[in-house]
Amino acid sequence: MKKLLPNGVSVIEVQNLGLLDILVGAVFSPSKAQEEVADVQILDPEKNPLIISWVTAWNQLTTVQELLPPHDMIVGLLQFVRKTALGSSG
Repeated sequence: MKKLLPNGVSVIEVQNLGLLDILVGAVFSPSKAQEEVADVQILDPEKNPLIISWVTAWNQLTTVQELLPPHDMIVGLLQFVRKTALGSSG
């Protein structure tokens, strides 16, 4: 992948979205909120520069910004799910 995209993904065009773009965006868009709630690093910029540049480009799409819930809302939901899961396992 580094040979194909040595500088990462800087621009994604809405008109040319592919299935892989949608999957990568859907899976990794909430990674910052997941990292915040779980207090772990999911994507290491040194090990995953292509995925990080891809997700950054995805998150900058106007359509995506209009559709995704705000970061704080995702964090709140993940905290609730985590608290509920940890509470039921004890």
